[in-house]
Amino acid sequence: MKSAIENLKLSGVNVSDVLIPKENIDLTKWAVVACDQYTSERSYWQRVTEFVKDSPSTLHLIFPEVYLDDEGGPPVFSLIDSP
Repeated sequence: MKSAIENLKLSGVNVSDVLIPKENIDLTKWAVVACDQYTSERSYWQRVTEFVKDSPSTLHLIFPEVYLDDEGGPPVFSLIDSP
């Protein structure tokens, strides 16, 4: 009898590991979600950045499109370019 994972693979579905933060991580700061209505609002991203600060957050893994046209880019560029 084939396992559920083997059956999924036969259907073209690959089951991956899901990485989640440690138990002590504040999930209200970890999860950053922006609906289309907010992605272009600079004030939204400024509020999120102030709320998250240096806490572990998916905010540190994304690049909000509102910053694309900024000359020199936002401060996150220095983090992306740092060794």
